[in-house]
Amino acid sequence: MNATELREHMQWEINRNIPFSESNVVSDYRPLADEDPNSANMEVVMAISPQSAIDTIIAAIKQAKKTPAAIDVEPLSIARSMTYSFGEEFQGQTVCFVDMGHKTTAINIYRDGKLLMPRQIPVGGEMITKALADHLNLPAEEAEKLKMEKCEVPVTAGQDTGFGGFDMGGGGGFSTPTLAGNENEFQPYNPFADSNTPFTPMGDTTQQITPDPNANPFQPTDLGAIPDPNSPAVPNPFEPTHDPFATQSMPAATPDPTQAAPHDQYAMPAAVVDPEVEKLYQIIAPVLDEFVAEVRRSVDYFRSRGGDISRIVMAGGGSKLKGLPEFVGRSLGLECDGYDCFRRLNINNKKVAPGMAEDLRQDFVVAIGNALHIFFE
Repeated sequence: MNATELREHMQWEINRNIPFSESNVVSDYRPLADEDPNSANMEVVMAISPQSAIDTIIAAIKQAKKTPAAIDVEPLSIARSMTYSFGEEFQGQTVCFVDMGHKTTAINIYRDGKLLMPRQIPVGGEMITKALADHLNLPAEEAEKLKMEKCEVPVTAGQDTGFGGFDMGGGGGFSTPTLAGNENEFQPYNPFADSNTPFTPMGDTTQQITPDPNANPFQPTDLGAIPDPNSPAVPNPFEPTHDPFATQSMPAATPDPTQAAPHDQYAMPAAVVDPEVEKLYQIIAPVLDEFVAEVRRSVDYFRSRGGDISRIVMAGGGSKLKGLPEFVGRSLGLECDGYDCFRRLNINNKKVAPGMAEDLRQDFVVAIGNALHIFFE
């Protein structure tokens, strides 16, 4: 379409997709770069907002004695930040960006700065705080402080739970495959299973010879002598002197207290979890499981449409819960890291409080993305 045709068509698309009860809206759209010049379709991103929300934002900017330059949607702001700070590192990768805020979490999927799928879920850091406050009967302020200072997702959460599968959190993982219907349709061979049926190799036609219990095993030898069966010098042919398969009773070994225990070089070190950390984690675990399940649902949906995910990146104030990015990565089997929105930016530390930039690396991604508007437009 040319510009005029696209404008007319997009007005029809916007009217068809207004998701608000308020009819007075502000909208805009932008065609995306076409990766396939022979494609018959155009990819366009559009944004729709109630007029009242725009008026509130402009009023807040004016109260701060500033002049608004542009109003944008959060997914595109995040895309600018990723392109500026991690463009080379994320080049050619499909990144799932999880921005965990106070009440909601944005799950957006990008590739080379291009927004492929936006989604928002009603799960945020507030739900974790509320779980602590309700369970421990604490005010919201104290529960928030406890969350930031004492709460942590232990390294054992989302790890391997033993042979046969991994605990992936939120109901995921893998296990031994089974077939629907008859459970006996899939019976893998287990060499350690007890069986009363003698094993006969396939194709073995050798007859099984059963000794006659009434027969005298002590027949005359070639020397013509009849051996005495009671003689200890004569071995019984049905009691071999050495049975390699016989089970022998061995005396239990008594450990020598003066000797150090043998070291198993293949043994995995046991993770030690602080009891207080484990107690707090059990309180917030249902919220985290729901959160991970929503992220997994987004990833699975994107994969069902033919895409794939290279890594997960987490930002937002809720993502600063200790161990949360690592937990999400273990649960989904993907690399997951916290986001640094100040990467490759020159920060004048003289104008901010000491440590402020370090503390807000994951909070200011949308603000930084909006500020980068001047470099992209």
